[in-house]
Amino acid sequence: MVERQISSQFVHYVKEQADILERLVKKKGRLLSPKEVHDLRVVTRRLRASLVLLNDQPDQTHLLKLYRTLSKLGKALGAQRELDVALQDARHYSLDTSDLRKSHRKLRDKVRDKLNSKRRKRIFRQLRKINTDLQSRKTIRLEKAFDRHLKEANRWKHQELKDLKQLHELRIAIKKFRYALEALGRPVQPLRKLQNLLGRVHDLEILQRSVGRNAAVSLDQASTLTKAKRLVRPALQFTESQIQSIIH
Repeated sequence: MVERQISSQFVHYVKEQADILERLVKKKGRLLSPKEVHDLRVVTRRLRASLVLLNDQPDQTHLLKLYRTLSKLGKALGAQRELDVALQDARHYSLDTSDLRKSHRKLRDKVRDKLNSKRRKRIFRQLRKINTDLQSRKTIRLEKAFDRHLKEANRWKHQELKDLKQLHELRIAIKKFRYALEALGRPVQPLRKLQNLLGRVHDLEILQRSVGRNAAVSLDQASTLTKAKRLVRPALQFTESQIQSIIH
């Protein structure tokens, strides 16, 4: 019974995210607003995290095709989102935005190209195939995928965070854990809070790479990093607890 409930929750979640993605990418022929870019980026992440949970299912071909499609779109959206935020932050800190604006225009055009008519049709076709496939399955076994997440969370819990590269990798892992748990309707508040702080550290680093080092930005980044580090171990312990309740 529990396994069927998990399967039903997961299938419903994937369909819900697919519907959101389809609605967003139908906004054809124009540039997306910063909010639309953010929303589209988040839903592609959620769907990719769901596809990762399906790694142990038979017949992976259509799953891999959709994953690759979403990865390419997500990469373009991520680059634009970073500059959307950098522009906003540059104005907040009264920094020069001329170079950022030039780069931003190029990235917006790239995202629009990723959502041309041919690519939208491919996304719709792949999403519908996945939904049909999932709805035809009586049960979906996710234990092995969650077990891998559990081991990764335990590994991060014992890591000493030494540099921004490690923090970026941790942020990616936290996203995976969060969206995997969300797919089964589990609470994720500690992960969301940590992800937001790590994301803010990353945003301020992107800003400084784009416009140069700045004392006020560096100070805010250091303060945010300190807050984030305090939450790492509790968030990972929370993740382990949630996953253990799923697979045992």
